[in-house]
Amino acid sequence: MAPFVSERRYRDPGLRLSDLAGHDIDVVCPRCSAHALVTPTPRRLTCRHCAYTATWRPSPRGTVWGRPVDPYFARPLWLRTRWRSHVVWALNRHHLDILRDYATATLRERGPGGNTTMISRLPGWFKAAKRRKDMLVALSRLYDRL
Repeated sequence: MAPFVSERRYRDPGLRLSDLAGHDIDVVCPRCSAHALVTPTPRRLTCRHCAYTATWRPSPRGTVWGRPVDPYFARPLWLRTRWRSHVVWALNRHHLDILRDYATATLRERGPGGNTTMISRLPGWFKAAKRRKDMLVALSRLYDRL
C-alpha cells in the first residue's frame, strides 16, 4: 500500500503584478546600496540607512512591470537572486509569499484572468515541477534578505 501523500493545492487568485502596487516595494538604495523602500502613498523611495529620499513623478513612458526592477524608479529589486542563468525576484514579502505558495504546491489550478495573471506569466523554468526544489532554495535565499 502506498504511503499517504498530502497534496498542497494552489489556486491562482488572478492577481497581476500591478495589483501589488499598494504595497511597499523592496529596492536597492541608489546612494548606499542598502535596503530601501518604495512606499505607495505618496510614491516615495526612502532609505533608512543613509536617509536618501526621492519622490516619484509620473513620466510619459509610464511604469514598467515584469522585470527585476521597481516599476516606478527603475531601481534594482532588493529581493533578487540568480538561479543558473535566470534571475528569481520578488517585489516584496507579499509577492514572495505568493511565489512560495505556488512553488510548494503539488496541485496548481488556474484561476480567473486567463493568461494575464502574475502566476500564468511566470517563466516555464520556474513553473516546472522538476524545478520545485531548486525554486524553493532560491526563494529561501530571498527570505534571508528580508
